[in-house]
Amino acid sequence: LRVLHPWAVAVARPVLALIVVQDAAAFVLGVVEGHIRGLPVAAVIAGWALLGPAGVLPIPRPRLLSVLAFMLALPLLVTLAFARSLFDWGGALDVKPADLSAQVVASCAPAGTSPTGPPARLHVTYDWAWRRSSPVASGLDIVVIGWSGDDVEGRPIYFLGPTLPTGPGIYDGRRRFPSLEMGNAVAAQSRASWQWGVELDEHGFAPGRIEVDLDRARNPVPGPRPLQIVVSYVHLGQWHAETTVTCEW
Repeated sequence: LRVLHPWAVAVARPVLALIVVQDAAAFVLGVVEGHIRGLPVAAVIAGWALLGPAGVLPIPRPRLLSVLAFMLALPLLVTLAFARSLFDWGGALDVKPADLSAQVVASCAPAGTSPTGPPARLHVTYDWAWRRSSPVASGLDIVVIGWSGDDVEGRPIYFLGPTLPTGPGIYDGRRRFPSLEMGNAVAAQSRASWQWGVELDEHGFAPGRIEVDLDRARNPVPGPRPLQIVVSYVHLGQWHAETTVTCEW
């Protein structure tokens, strides 16, 4: 290009500058929003080409520093080519259902007593922890607590009562992309449900707890269908894992 098309060198400078600005700005924005998808490799290489010393004719033999720089950049370029399949939501390095350990407990009857009927208030606790984490925690997970159970007249036994305070990064009623669609589909499988949003940018992959009270609608006579509580953890709209508990009276 330098010999046959001198204009290409002049055009390359603003192009390289644009690459540096765009790639660096995208990386900084990702850091601020917690959605990092890779290193600014393009900005580094374009900056090196833009700010490096001018070449001379004839083209000099590669120096040791240039060879080392190329060897350093090559694995970064290879990583960039596979960055999406490795680091993206649902990628090879993202957490899987087997990495989630969850437990749901419901106070079907007061401690130390035998169940004689649905209690006036039923307390539900959902705890979860991760066996490993992803390199970059970003996006919104959703926890769905759903319950189904009717009296002999076919009416719900319980409705949503008070929700208790949660830990940092866990928000009562928060729903949005990327877990919204799967969260709604999971919630539709239960007669009644409520959802919580887990901001991975804030909460990360730390253990979490959600507590809620279900209030008895009236003085029902339990029907043939027991009360089933299903808690689903939806991870970035990629998969969901269910934990259930059943109350019978």
